[in-house]
Amino acid sequence: MRGLIRLFGRWIIASPLCVFLIRYRRERSKRQPYVAYKNMESFGYGNLSDAEKKAMFEDMRRCLKEMHFSYYEYLAYNFVEKKTDEERLAFISSYERKAIIRKMNRRQDVQIFGRKTKVAEKFSAFLNRDFLAIESPKDVAKLEVFLNKHKRAIVKPVSDSWGRGVKIVNVKAGDDVHKLASELVQEYANRRSGRTRFGGIVEEVVEQDERLAVLHPQSVNSVRITTFRLDSRTIVFEPFLRVGRGDACVDNAGAGGIMCPVHLDTGVVFTARDKHGVSYDKHPETGVQLVGFQVPRWNEALEFVRKAAQVVPTTRVIGWDVALSRDGWVLIEANNAGEWVTQEATQHGLRSKVNEILQEFNK
Repeated sequence: MRGLIRLFGRWIIASPLCVFLIRYRRERSKRQPYVAYKNMESFGYGNLSDAEKKAMFEDMRRCLKEMHFSYYEYLAYNFVEKKTDEERLAFISSYERKAIIRKMNRRQDVQIFGRKTKVAEKFSAFLNRDFLAIESPKDVAKLEVFLNKHKRAIVKPVSDSWGRGVKIVNVKAGDDVHKLASELVQEYANRRSGRTRFGGIVEEVVEQDERLAVLHPQSVNSVRITTFRLDSRTIVFEPFLRVGRGDACVDNAGAGGIMCPVHLDTGVVFTARDKHGVSYDKHPETGVQLVGFQVPRWNEALEFVRKAAQVVPTTRVIGWDVALSRDGWVLIEANNAGEWVTQEATQHGLRSKVNEILQEFNK
């Protein structure tokens, strides 16, 4: 019996999959210092001496191993200054956040929230605009009709994030709409992750309220509001305004946008920060005041997400990206694994708030 176990063990170790995993782990281990040092540079620590960088890297590795904070989180939460474990554990890592979400949300609902087309279909009453799934070459004719109706549209990959692959399409007089539709279908219907084909979605562009457009006219500046749906009530959690920068048509922080946490009770922005730890009082390009900005029709936004949170009651934690159109609040996207980035912008951890919610959930 022991001989069979040894033989089977040797076969597993020698299998192509196991060899690949061992090599992958080795290569990943080799890349760790490189990734850490690149993150240091992006946060302004590139001028440290080699000895200082090495000491910081060792501390980063310890935080990753013992507390599950990534190298990026170490720097984003300013653990360089927060030396004690007590200070650091006031924050919640992405690893722990995902574990909490998995515990509270039904696994099968990932089929809805993992694809933008499914979200659009499920929450069409909250979308309040036309959309079309791009999934195969057969969709060229439908897309051509869509683009003839909506001369300005936004196209997104179905299962990507951080604003990657998003583009605005403007149809002008004399354009070959059939050719444009064919090119978009070719680009988006064939988007893959491994062997899985995800496709894309095209939507009518939201004409946002001028009071939000003034912040950054090139992008729809949305508000991320997370809801925790418990048996007795729906909790609105850590909202923040997202504002685009430069020529970007998206407002995602990962695409250079600015995170602006908002007071829950008033809808007023109280700080603003980007993904590299740079703080702002005003928008660096438009000059519009960010800190102190009043999000219009704030109470309507809160009621909007509370209603939306009732649609899929088995998904208790949802991050809603909502925008104020000229006709009221509309849903941009919804996901069941959204980040709680106010920890970065405010430099205050959310553990105590989340623990209170979990205590109520576990009753």
